[in-house]
Amino acid sequence: MDNNQPDLPTEPQQPATPAPVGPQPEAPAVSPQPKKKPKKGIIIGSIVAGALIVLGGGGALAYNLWYQNPEKVLFDALTHAFKAESATGTGQITLKTDDVNMKITFDAAGKGSDGRVDTKVKIDGKSADETITIDITASLLVKGDTFYFKLDNLQKTVDALAESNGGVPEYFDPIIKKVDGQWVSVKASDYEDVSKEVSKQQQCVTDLFEGLSKNDDMKKELVGLYKENRILVIDEQLPAKRVDGVGSLGYKISADTEATKGFIKGLTDTEFGKELKKCDDSVDFAEAADAIEEADKENDADVDTKFELWVSRFGHQITEVNMTVKDDEASGSFVFNPKFNEEVNIEAPSDTITIKQLQEDIEKAMEEYYADLFDDSMYDDYDYDYDDDLAPYNLN
Repeated sequence: MDNNQPDLPTEPQQPATPAPVGPQPEAPAVSPQPKKKPKKGIIIGSIVAGALIVLGGGGALAYNLWYQNPEKVLFDALTHAFKAESATGTGQITLKTDDVNMKITFDAAGKGSDGRVDTKVKIDGKSADETITIDITASLLVKGDTFYFKLDNLQKTVDALAESNGGVPEYFDPIIKKVDGQWVSVKASDYEDVSKEVSKQQQCVTDLFEGLSKNDDMKKELVGLYKENRILVIDEQLPAKRVDGVGSLGYKISADTEATKGFIKGLTDTEFGKELKKCDDSVDFAEAADAIEEADKENDADVDTKFELWVSRFGHQITEVNMTVKDDEASGSFVFNPKFNEEVNIEAPSDTITIKQLQEDIEKAMEEYYADLFDDSMYDDYDYDYDDDLAPYNLN
């Protein structure tokens, strides 16, 4: 074999230097690995999540410690009620003794200084061996400077009383017939003939309260005075409940005598107090405050009084007022469920008679009443022997 034969061509060899930079093909049959998230992002996310948890817990804590603090809830509820533009509500009053069972239900509505209350009264009473039942409906309405009232079933009530104890004297009949089922209007000017001074005072007070309903500065001053002298204090927090579908917080309440005195005395320096003093210069707030203290000292310790107030959890509006009173001889209760800033429209009745139209009948009836009261016959059974008392003096 000839060793000088030329070499056969071979595959060109790969250069030792790297190939030019270009797109690199993916490795076949190998799944792409997910990119790792930077540790910095994880740390920041954890911090944010933790902060939200902490702040959320802190918010709940602040909610309970501040917004739902019982003292704040009570103060808010009272000031909201005082500042409300309108209010409506239903209620019930009961009284029970051994001889009387009384139940009064009522609906009320008010806007500014105008208001209306419609009541139904039922009384079951015992007289000797018989039971007397009285059913009467009464409506009271205030519009501007005029007060209206109406009594339904008045004649029927009088007749029921007549069957048991002789009823009402006949000289009241003309008044009863005119009043039964009829709206009667009363204005300060109606009794101007009786007393101009009283009429003037009444009109002044009416104007003052009408002005109060529109005077935000006067309201704010009174709220500030109450804030310094909180008359109602919380004795106990009650389990929450729903009142007419509204979640409500409950409290047992009592009155602070010193705060009550401070509030009444403080009225002296308020715009409201000064205006009231102008209406009637005999008004003495200091004297009224002292009377409160005396009344508190005379309170019967044997009377068990409970006063509960329920306030909406959100909004802090009063949802229920509940009071019970009980002693050895009687028990009573008062329940009222108000709603505030509802649509209210108070209209004065169109068909009315004035109190002045009844004045002549009232005067005549009162004359006969006092004539009966002081009739000479009331002394007939009192056999008094003057001679016996004068004998020691030997005046003969």
